[in-house]
Formats: sequence, structure tokens, C-alpha cells
Amino acid sequence: MASPLELKLAFWNCALSPTKDAQRFSSNDIEIAILVIRSLFTLHKVQFVGLCEISKNSYDKLYDALKHDGIDGYLLDYKTFTGAQFDLAYFYLKEQVFIDRKSIVNPQLGSSSLKAAQHLLMYDLRSTSEIDVLMSHWPSRLQSIAEDFKRRCSNSLRHLAEELIHDNKQVIFMGDYNDEPYSDSIFKNLYATNDRALVLSSPNYWLYNPFWKLLAPRVPFKKSANEHDFGTCYSKSGNRNKWAVFDQMLFSGNFLTDGKWILNESGCDRVFNNDYLNILLDSRQDFDHFPVI
Repeated sequence: MASPLELKLAFWNCALSPTKDAQRFSSNDIEIAILVIRSLFTLHKVQFVGLCEISKNSYDKLYDALKHDGIDGYLLDYKTFTGAQFDLAYFYLKEQVFIDRKSIVNPQLGSSSLKAAQHLLMYDLRSTSEIDVLMSHWPSRLQSIAEDFKRRCSNSLRHLAEELIHDNKQVIFMGDYNDEPYSDSIFKNLYATNDRALVLSSPNYWLYNPFWKLLAPRVPFKKSANEHDFGTCYSKSGNRNKWAVFDQMLFSGNFLTDGKWILNESGCDRVFNNDYLNILLDSRQDFDHFPVI
């Protein structure tokens, strides 16, 4: 019997070019980012990597290094009609998947146009099937307007999800939401839960979020050891918990029931590496997120 097809996706806030400091990255930062992204393709066998906090300059440097590996990419730096600029990009294995840049989801909040998501259509060339991907980078909770932003964005994305699911589409949300899985924007507005029974009871209503499990520490407490980490994001400031689960993927209920693709939850995790953990903990480094897969 032939092995079932696997389609693996990753997302990473690469921290190279935040909107407020798009030229922040150094040549060493680029080298580290290339190593991380290349390992996602070669070691973890993904077909698609979404990125945020990336600009044209940093994207071009990554693209030049990765294009010889059969990896193609695209920069999603579109501006909304009020001038807000997305900081998203993606890389993919062009022999296995094709990505159609479908639309931008940018609802209004007062006079502002919000960067809710980029809507991509992913075609798996091996099975001729497709998946709708909604990729986001929402603002930090430190911004005064962040909660209003997330409320408006999550409600807009929920409306789009209902339309897609009604049309029997399989939908994956991915991004750095700067909100925990239990937050109002993710749980109450998008209806993304870790309760499989709920999803199975009403798969056209609930989204499934397997990344709740990352709220637990990687290792239990021991008085003799100082190891402590969990989640996907490390804060080097002292004004909140050091660790958070901001990077997540959410799945329409048909990934658990009757969709063409079925979720392999054992593969849903942060991409952990001790060397990279040390980079995250280093106050001299700007990297602060693990990739999720």
C-alpha cells in the first residue's frame, strides 16, 4: 500500500524587518534566518513556510540564498488603501505546491484600514487538491489600539471562514496573532478551540487549535534546574510573562472529519532547537519566535 501524501506547512516570525524598523537586520541575522528556513525544508520536509516581519530588502536576501534549492517565494508587502503595509512573505517547493495570491482581508476600524490577513489558495500538485490559507500578523498587545484591531480582524476572518466552510473548503489560519489561544480574538471570535469533541460535534462551526498544548512548560519544575520554556515567543522585556503562545495554526473542522486532508496532530508543534533557544534568550539578539509547523 502506498504511503499517504503529507503536506507540511510552517510559519515563523523571523524578526528581520519589523514595520517600525525595516532595515534592522544584520548580515548575521540573515545567515541565521537562512539556516532556520532551509532546515524547515530539508530537515522537517515542509512544502510551505509563511513569514512575517520581513521587508523587500530582507526578503531579497533570503530569496537569493534559497532559490537554488528548488524553493520559490513571494513577498506580500501590499499596502491597504490607507497606507498600512503588510510584512508577510512565503517560500514554497514549486515542484510540489502552487500558491495563488487570492485577496487581502482588510476591514475598516474608523478611518483605519486593518491588516487582518492575506488570503492564499494552495494547490497541492501531487493530489490536485486545494487548501485556503489565511496568513496574519496582528499588532502587539502593547499598542493602544491592539484590542480593537484584533476584535475587528477576528470577526472579519470569522465571516470569511464561514463562507469558505459553507462551500466545503478546507481552511488553515496561520500567523503571529500576538494573542494567546484562549484570548477573546482566537477563542470567542474565531471559535477556535482545543476541545475535539466540540469540533467533531459541529465541524462546520468550530475551528480546531492544536497549539493550546504549547501553553505547558517543556519540562517540569525541578529546584536543582533552571530550565523553563514553553510556547512560541520569548519576551526580553519584563512587563509580562516571558513566554507566550502567539504563533498558531487553526484548522477548519473538516480537517478532523471528512476533508480530503486529515490533520496529523502529532506533527503540530513549535520547531525546537537548543542552539536556537539560546539565541532567543540572548538579549543581544532580535530573534524572539520559534517557527511552528
